Amino acid sequence: GILQENTGFGEQGGQATLELLKARGLAPASHQVYPIAAPDLKAYITNIKNAGADAVIFWVGTLPAAGMALRAMGELNWSPPIVGHSYLLADALFDLAPIESLRNVSAAYYRPFTYTDTEAPAERQRDFARKIQEYPETKRLEAIVPQATLYDFLHLVKMAAEAEKSLDPEAIKRRLDQTTGYKGLLGTFSFTPKNHAGLAIEDVVLAAVASGRDAKAQGSFRERAKGM
Repeated sequence: GILQENTGFGEQGGQATLELLKARGLAPASHQVYPIAAPDLKAYITNIKNAGADAVIFWVGTLPAAGMALRAMGELNWSPPIVGHSYLLADALFDLAPIESLRNVSAAYYRPFTYTDTEAPAERQRDFARKIQEYPETKRLEAIVPQATLYDFLHLVKMAAEAEKSLDPEAIKRRLDQTTGYKGLLGTFSFTPKNHAGLAIEDVVLAAVASGRDAKAQGSFRERAKGM
């Protein structure tokens, strides 16, 4: 099933999901779109549940709405696997939904900021996580700050400018378009004149939301979902 807010963010995410499902010969059991100011989401969740959905994709861009949806699932005694946007990793979600309702929730995150039973984040990422905690304004947002690609972006621009010995935008763009295998904080970046996404898809994984309460999380890190 798909739960989607009625915004540009929700529409783009929902449409992309429908297209990907269709390409695989699939269709959602239920596709529910709610107004951004909806005071309650139980009716939408009930519709998805009654349609027989085995899992739910959240295109939900606000934590209060995510909390409402998860509480509704709890009231319905229904806890399907849920996959959502990376903002679900914000610590404030623990204030809006009981941790039991978060056990089956996963969110998109960057592989270098995840851990498994046998793999821990590298020292570079641990240093960055410690640095984040020095700033009071990042409290409870430690897993949100790394999601911004600005740190890697600035280092990429610096690298390109130094290589070109120029601050000319066209020169920097030309150098970036030739960059392959750049080891950034969030993963490995490669660009071409037609591909500016940069980050390797292998460095985007699903992370367990409930692991934010694990001792290993240390604010910024999350347990990688099984099989990723």
